[in-house]
Amino acid sequence: MRASRLRSQALAAFAAASLFAVGCGGSDEEDIKDAIKEIAAAAKDKDYGKVCDGFTDKVRKQFESRGRQTGGGDCAKFLQKLDKAGASKRIGAPDNVEFEKVTVKGDSATVKIKDQPQPTKLVKEDGDWKVGLE
Repeated sequence: MRASRLRSQALAAFAAASLFAVGCGGSDEEDIKDAIKEIAAAAKDKDYGKVCDGFTDKVRKQFESRGRQTGGGDCAKFLQKLDKAGASKRIGAPDNVEFEKVTVKGDSATVKIKDQPQPTKLVKEDGDWKVGLE
């Protein structure tokens, strides 16, 4: 049960995660939208390390633990395994991501993306927006 929950979270994160705030001085909402588009581009380019950089430390450690349980590897190798299972096929063109709602409360945010069953949760960690599934 826990493994399938983590896998579902990983797929959601992989498909609609937040890499980091672009730092262009815009609003948190715009930074979050830009960051999600960037990680979608990284996922589409199969740059798994860059995708993992978009996770909070806690989430990255969960994925690394799951990677070790499934035959070794770090976060990036775990995402690569998920990709081989078809995760990236669920990712559309990064510029065509449709945001239904972005809610920011302090250092946390929730983003609802069209055609994604679950909202993506983000946390501002060390000044950057990162995917936090906690």
